[in-house]
Amino acid sequence: MEDFQQNVAWNYNGGNTTLQSFGVNEPTEISTKYIDFISSLKYYHIEDDIILVHAGLNDNVINPFNDMHQMLWSRNNKYSNPVLIGKSIIHGHTPISVENCEKIVLSNSNIINLDTGCVYKEKKGFGKLTAL
Repeated sequence: MEDFQQNVAWNYNGGNTTLQSFGVNEPTEISTKYIDFISSLKYYHIEDDIILVHAGLNDNVINPFNDMHQMLWSRNNKYSNPVLIGKSIIHGHTPISVENCEKIVLSNSNIINLDTGCVYKEKKGFGKLTAL
């Protein structure tokens, strides 16, 4: 059942489009060079006082950079971990409208969600690829 649910979620989030772009029918048919490339990517990047991460960080552990699961799945809007104080955290993972993204950026928040749901072009206020 879990595999089925993961498959449904993956397809909902563009899995079929991904398979089509590779010209395959199953994820197992994607060339290992692409899988190896994605597997080699860092979970986060720090540039000066800016942390770039897919989703967020675990605010409840001593070293939030050791929790890879949270970097892919968490949805935090604030942090109190001493390691993260004074840092700007830029992430995606949870789609927000372009309008909300603009408000966050213009508010000078130190936590910025840049996910404006570029795959959801049929939803009003979404469907844009956003960069900062």
